[in-house]
Amino acid sequence: SEMVRIDGKGGRQRFVPIGPIARNNLKNYINKERPSLIDNNPNVPELFLSRNGKKLTRMMIWILLKKWTSKQSSKNLSHGSKIYLKKIKMN
Repeated sequence: SEMVRIDGKGGRQRFVPIGPIARNNLKNYINKERPSLIDNNPNVPELFLSRNGKKLTRMMIWILLKKWTSKQSSKNLSHGSKIYLKKIKMN
């Protein structure tokens, strides 16, 4: 898999692996979706933008993720986390 560079707080950079499906989805977003979002604000350097062409805030991303995930998957995630923590305590 390939890596993408993510710029974080304080100018820190991280390299994160990206698989082929995510890479193709990202290319589609950059080439097809993002250009229509930057019409109102062409100088925004951030990759992911809101409908009105502004950068997505950390809080907005959290709200979108919460909206897109079902309650069932959240319960499974919580249950899985509890099992993992129990395993760590046992070791």
